[in-house]
Amino acid sequence: MKKLLTIAFTLSLFSSQLKAQKNEVYIGYGLGSVQEASETFSDAFVGIFTGESTETSVKFGPIMLGYNHYLNPKWTIGALYSNTSLEGKTTSNSSSIDLSYTSTYNILMARSDYRYVNKEKFQLYSGLAAGIAFVKAKPINDSDIETSSNTEFAFQLNAIGLRYGKTFGVFGELGVGNNGIFCFGISAKF
Repeated sequence: MKKLLTIAFTLSLFSSQLKAQKNEVYIGYGLGSVQEASETFSDAFVGIFTGESTETSVKFGPIMLGYNHYLNPKWTIGALYSNTSLEGKTTSNSSSIDLSYTSTYNILMARSDYRYVNKEKFQLYSGLAAGIAFVKAKPINDSDIETSSNTEFAFQLNAIGLRYGKTFGVFGELGVGNNGIFCFGISAKF
């Protein structure tokens, strides 16, 4: 009897621990990323000092895919992948050379969020993510110029985020960083 009670107690502890573990996956899209802003300022700076005309536009992104694990009902830790592609064109006023290029940012970040409100169907949170961006700039129309690659520090600071839904939900986040000023998407908890 004592052995049976010990097994039942151990199983109940184990099952309550399984219920406490929550996981979430999400996919989203961001607007107004740091990459866009830095390219825009760079375009203006180059134009002032060199007389060259530069234009940068977003092809797509940031597109995000991520995973969160609930350490407890308020704190999550996780990882996210983000991809952004920018297209630029530089026109020199002193020569007839036009250079078009594509810059691609593949970003991996660790993430942590704190939920101020964590109701069954509504969460209000803030978060921070940091990691590394693998950047590749590839010329489109000039085969004499080589593709360049480098790494950069990547971050995202979400001042406020909200999620609505129980198992499946939608989310929106306001912040600053590589994922954008405004991010939105869908998520699933399991």
